[in-house]
Amino acid sequence: MLELASGIGTELRLAWRCCQPRSFFRYGADVFAYRMMRVRRPRRYNARRSIRLRDGVRVIYRLTRADIQTVREVFFQEAYRLPFDLPGSGGTLLDLGGNIGLASVYLARRHRFARVVIVEPVPENAALARLNCERNGLAAEIVEAAAAPTAGEASFMLAREHNQGRIGAAGEGSIRVRAATIPELVGAARTIRLVKMDIEGGEGPLLAHPDGWLEGVLALVAEFHPDVVDYPALVASLERRGFTFFPGGTVLPFSADAFLRSSVGAR
Repeated sequence: MLELASGIGTELRLAWRCCQPRSFFRYGADVFAYRMMRVRRPRRYNARRSIRLRDGVRVIYRLTRADIQTVREVFFQEAYRLPFDLPGSGGTLLDLGGNIGLASVYLARRHRFARVVIVEPVPENAALARLNCERNGLAAEIVEAAAAPTAGEASFMLAREHNQGRIGAAGEGSIRVRAATIPELVGAARTIRLVKMDIEGGEGPLLAHPDGWLEGVLALVAEFHPDVVDYPALVASLERRGFTFFPGGTVLPFSADAFLRSSVGAR
């Protein structure tokens, strides 16, 4: 019980710092519901919710554990805060595993991209990503697909939580989705200013595929999944291919792993 109370208190402190007052009370009620979801689902489970942050961002999410965790990680804990100055200006943000679009909204407000491409295979998530971008004036391209080494179709295993699906073997709980390569997703763009990657283990095969797309990337921010990929080998491979590695927690306690092309330097 003390652990539960402590967890709720921490989340509420984070929310108070980031939410406008009226939204704080709405989100706070959802935090209590989220914490109780381990015992039972609330009556309005999966209902859409809306809050406004102190910086003016409008956030649409569902009353689910996955979406509430995503709001906290992206905006309150700033998991995608970069530990370096992102080189260049404008350019393309490629969001792989875009979920409900919050990471793209966060990153686009901080770094002002000319083009944002959000890749998300689950239709319900993609619809919410589209709404979050529209509400925040972000003209993003929402591609309903899974990023993969080869184009075609793939089996995508849905998870109980909306943010944990992954490409996998066909079976119960899987859907057929479009599989798209990085060159197919970015088209004629030769330089990708930033890739955000959270694809539940698909990062290994994608980064290892020798189709040349990584050579045009200036920076990456990624949530790797050591339970399904060889994490040290993946980091070493990126370093051999010209990136400087900034481990998770470099800039903030919950910030993700980040990589900057060594030739452009860091602050």
